[in-house]
Amino acid sequence: MKKLQVLTVLVVCLLIVSLAHAWRLPNPKKVPFEEATTMLNTPGMVQSWLHRYFKFDMKKMKRLPKKYPVPFSDEELWITTQPILWTEGLSYPSETYHSKKGLCFDAANFAAYCLYKAGYEVAVLSTKRKTGTKGKPYTHTVCVFKSKKNGKLYIAGDTRKLRKGTDIDGPYSSLQDAAEDLVRRRGKSLKYYFLGRKKFEGDTKFAGVQINGEKLLLSKDR
Repeated sequence: MKKLQVLTVLVVCLLIVSLAHAWRLPNPKKVPFEEATTMLNTPGMVQSWLHRYFKFDMKKMKRLPKKYPVPFSDEELWITTQPILWTEGLSYPSETYHSKKGLCFDAANFAAYCLYKAGYEVAVLSTKRKTGTKGKPYTHTVCVFKSKKNGKLYIAGDTRKLRKGTDIDGPYSSLQDAAEDLVRRRGKSLKYYFLGRKKFEGDTKFAGVQINGEKLLLSKDR
């Protein structure tokens, strides 16, 4: 009987904490963007906001390949043409905040912006696995941040996990470690990871892309 009472108290306490946490999440209809991103100053807050408000945009997923056709069969050309999609197809954090929807790289970019403002070291990490749908390369993007407590890397803004809850994956010792875990959880193996899908407020020029941490000199960088 005592164990049941203790368990009941714990459940009630967790519910109260959860409700209090949710109450502090900024509502896009009521809270201005810059104020909201200042409030979302921890990985847990960012993850909770995305879990509550962010929806995967299927219409955008179908629209972008038609607007920016990518030659998947030509690896070098694929790498050089992708930056155009990232700069023009990727939403600014403010656009993601107000629309409350987007693709994986929109959620990752939004998370990275919030955590960057809060003083975290961040990277927008994209993985390409060795096999994809119908022979096409499959990519997925998340935000990686460095913990202020232990210096380890963790993942936030993973759209594949938002429906299930607010868990933050990690720790990881390196970006490659995080990238390999991302594809391993899908039963696949990593071909390479790349950085570059980052578009913060005020950015007007794409910085380029890094494959496995090395900067590539691409003809269409801008």
